[in-house]
Amino acid sequence: MKLGLESQVQFFQALKNAIPSYSSLVDEVAETIDISVDSAYRRIRGEKLLNYHELFLLSQKFNVSIDKIFSNGTSSILFQTNQNNLEKNNFLSWMQDVLYQLEMVNSFSKSIFIFY
Repeated sequence: MKLGLESQVQFFQALKNAIPSYSSLVDEVAETIDISVDSAYRRIRGEKLLNYHELFLLSQKFNVSIDKIFSNGTSSILFQTNQNNLEKNNFLSWMQDVLYQLEMVNSFSKSIFIFY
């Protein structure tokens, strides 16, 4: 599977926003997917499309949801949350995050919440 050019541009914009300001996007991409800097530039410019494995590695490392890219133009709203890792005092933080998201969903006049 390969991304379309428009989706790839959106993905790299999301990556750029996710990396620290002191980091170089091209260096981070090259290192993460084990390619040359020139090859990374070609992907960033859209001259070469990312394959699924490269997309997976980049999205995992920088915690960028590819769902946001693929659902662009739909009425879907995606949520990200911290999982409860069962460490001491983490449950309260997790529940506060759940409450925040439920309150946000409740703020819309027409909303459906599916929890699984």
